[in-house]
Amino acid sequence: MTAGNWYSLYPNGFGGAITIAPTRTLTFDILVVGRTAAGESAGYQIQGVIENNNGIGDLIGTPTVTVLGEDDAVWNARVTANEVGALVVEVQGNGEYIRWVATVRTAEVAW
Repeated sequence: MTAGNWYSLYPNGFGGAITIAPTRTLTFDILVVGRTAAGESAGYQIQGVIENNNGIGDLIGTPTVTVLGEDDAVWNARVTANEVGALVVEVQGNGEYIRWVATVRTAEVAW
């Protein structure tokens, strides 16, 4: 991983973001954890709301990112909305190889 770059995490490990169907709104509570072979670790909680408006993902307000703990302040986690109506979990490291895992809990409504 290149220091300072953001990298996407995917629910199945290979590709694809968390899609939100048209006319739906979703709240999310995400836990992200990372660890290096040398034993550096970090944990984050990300909470927020996203909606799909005509096929475009829109975050409602600013998601809250809570640092639960981190050995290296350069590490970080965030979410973004993409142009096809999906929520993307992203992580950032310091140039070391870091294994990242996320769990996502959601509540969804449609109209």
